[in-house]
Amino acid sequence: MASKNPFDLLASVESLSVLDAESNEDQSAAIRRQPESQSNSDYDWQTAGQSSRRRNTYESKEQRLRFPARIIPACNTSKSASQSPFSPAKTKHSCNFRIVTFNVLADAYCSAKYFPGCQNQVLEWSHRQPLLEELIDELDADIYCLQEVDKASSFWRPLFKSKGYTFTYFKRYGRKEDGCAIAWRSTAWRRVHRTEDKQVNFDSIAYREKDEEKRKYYRTHNCAIVTLLQSVEDPSFQIAVGCTHFYWDPEKADLKLMQANKFMQEAMDGFGGRASALILCGDTNSLPESKVVSNFANKGYTDAYAAAFGRQPASTNHRDIFSGTLDYIFTKALRKSKIIATAGICLDESVIEAIGHLPHASFPSDHLPVCLELCLSTS
Repeated sequence: MASKNPFDLLASVESLSVLDAESNEDQSAAIRRQPESQSNSDYDWQTAGQSSRRRNTYESKEQRLRFPARIIPACNTSKSASQSPFSPAKTKHSCNFRIVTFNVLADAYCSAKYFPGCQNQVLEWSHRQPLLEELIDELDADIYCLQEVDKASSFWRPLFKSKGYTFTYFKRYGRKEDGCAIAWRSTAWRRVHRTEDKQVNFDSIAYREKDEEKRKYYRTHNCAIVTLLQSVEDPSFQIAVGCTHFYWDPEKADLKLMQANKFMQEAMDGFGGRASALILCGDTNSLPESKVVSNFANKGYTDAYAAAFGRQPASTNHRDIFSGTLDYIFTKALRKSKIIATAGICLDESVIEAIGHLPHASFPSDHLPVCLELCLSTS
């Protein structure tokens, strides 16, 4: 665990459960769970955050377990479907690529106000920036869908350009400086000629309301962006990729449901007539059992991670005051196409427990990335 690489490929899931805490009394509270009697959906995040003043006892990178950037085969793929556990055999009718959705935690929100249990130095941009760069390198995705992106011009766009990616970004309306971004490897994908990104402002939901109180209720300045990409190797493969961030408040499930419907509608109306598949990613701020998530299934979308591994991630937002799955990759095949996840990074209980509460000295965000390898095929 003393390796400088923060994403050591661990030999087994069991090895993740071994903590250094046994050798240090100050680390006895390394893994704290939310009380089981307390439902995530009813949890008062704000009150818990104000009352929680516990300090993160892991002050050095070597004292925290690393995020395991280890791709494993999905449970739904047979040996005949692939030559290796990582990607299916290429045919002239298939296209294989790796995609990541990740809430990177905007620097504007990275403060003791929102993370009272973290050391201040862990929250500083100078500490988090190199960790984010390392994470992007380790995940090595063809397509990234990122939420809470601020510093787009000064950091994210130059970073992806230096690594050979095309970067597109949509800042949310209002005073907040973050937004949603999509980056794709330029040697593998390109934006379809003469198409423009769909920039979705969810405040348009409020504009339909005449009552001012309702307009305030729906005006959250959340947003989404959707772009149409085609494979450089085989331009007949076109995918509409969307990235979004829904409103955070658990009490506004109805609003998030409307945002989800708007997201799906804009993607379909904009690119459904040309794309072989729709891939909608993001931080929905909604648990797997919510109406928001089930609504994607009702509209013909597949939760790609759940389909691949037979269950949801144990958690994608793992904090000392809350732990639950909020981030998803939804896929929908169009026009006699098929899209499945063939591999990915497994986020089971052992991994989540060993990683510990986020963010910390070795990990720069309060969210974990969802990383899958997808295979798009046509008959």
